[in-house]
Amino acid sequence: MPPSLQGTGLSGLGWHHLLCALSDLHGQPRHLVKETNLFFATDTVLGMLPESPAVVLTRAPIGIVSSFARGRLWDRWRYGDRYAQVAATARAPRWLTVFAPLLPQDDPDPATALGRLIVVNSLLLAGALFDGGEPSRRPRLVIPYEQYVSDPGRAEVGLTQFLGIGMPEPAEESPNAAAGTTTATDTTFATTGRKDIP
Repeated sequence: MPPSLQGTGLSGLGWHHLLCALSDLHGQPRHLVKETNLFFATDTVLGMLPESPAVVLTRAPIGIVSSFARGRLWDRWRYGDRYAQVAATARAPRWLTVFAPLLPQDDPDPATALGRLIVVNSLLLAGALFDGGEPSRRPRLVIPYEQYVSDPGRAEVGLTQFLGIGMPEPAEESPNAAAGTTTATDTTFATTGRKDIP
């Protein structure tokens, strides 16, 4: 068993699920894991994938906050509960001295709580990708959201080169789509046009 899997506390079906997931991830064809909210599990997950490259997608905090405001995501995704969960985890002995002061359990307003979560997530990710003051040997690529929006082609070429894969073919339009009709979509995360906060 890899040292990074010691002490997971899993047995039975949970252990079987973890082993199957790792088998899928390390097998062929290659897989991509996308996660935005690992928080205190970041170093554990990356430790289970020691040879895997990491692609870090960043976004300016003001952009994150504006998305939350436009889409009312704090309430839709129950981020108040998420904040309480992360703040409680910060009180575990391993994290207490560093992270508990950054996440006080004081029922903050959504903007304050979101700002705290952004900071803590960034610190945990940086800690997992750097070994002390030195970068780890894990290959990694940082793609700012704003760079992707302004020049998606360049960002996609850089990503495919980093991963050593070819560019995917553009998706064909569905032949079943009626001419002149549009499909209703949730534009919460669309980056192709201007948005105004209601």
